[in-house]
Amino acid sequence: MAANNSISNTTDSINDAIDSDSNQCSIIINSATTTHNGMWTCKVLTRGQPLNSSKTITIGCPHGYHLASGSDQCYKMGCPKGFFTLPSTAQCFKFFNETKVSWEEANTTCQENGMELAKPYDAVTLRRYLVERYGHDSRAWIGAHADGKYIRWTRDGSYLTTSNPLWYNGEPGSDAKSNNCLYLLASDSNMKSYPNQPFVTHSCAYQYRPLCELVMD
Repeated sequence: MAANNSISNTTDSINDAIDSDSNQCSIIINSATTTHNGMWTCKVLTRGQPLNSSKTITIGCPHGYHLASGSDQCYKMGCPKGFFTLPSTAQCFKFFNETKVSWEEANTTCQENGMELAKPYDAVTLRRYLVERYGHDSRAWIGAHADGKYIRWTRDGSYLTTSNPLWYNGEPGSDAKSNNCLYLLASDSNMKSYPNQPFVTHSCAYQYRPLCELVMD
């Protein structure tokens, strides 16, 4: 998101205040687009005299809309067509049910479609949704992998600690020191055995389905 921007368009004069009681005036920026998204400082100058005043304004999507990361469009609150969300979060997911690929290929699939591999805030509910909606075995790559020392989320570099309660029984073991990647164990039988432990690592070359997320700013 842009910050502290300036704009070259200026007006020569303001003859009358729009609101004469409080001496307020308006600045009109024609054809603002999402490329102008962010904070702007507008300066009011009097010709031939020092700076008179300044005000910071925000240009962004209209109320009820948001700007998706990597996108140039404002979307209405909620998820665009073709995505699903969960009652517990505002995240927008897309599951490529017909595609089985490696973790790297899954990551590329998401990026090519303007998304990222998912970093779910409610992985337990998400796993249950995938099994109920797409079938008893809907295991999916999500956005974390081991770097030889730790397991990190690729989006922000944060750690997925070995003590995280979402790890499946016996996980991650020594996988943090390998080149394994994280997948969501959306399997009916495993979900029944360990309903609140959906995280598992596997060789990044193994083939699972991409679970992508449309990340909102």
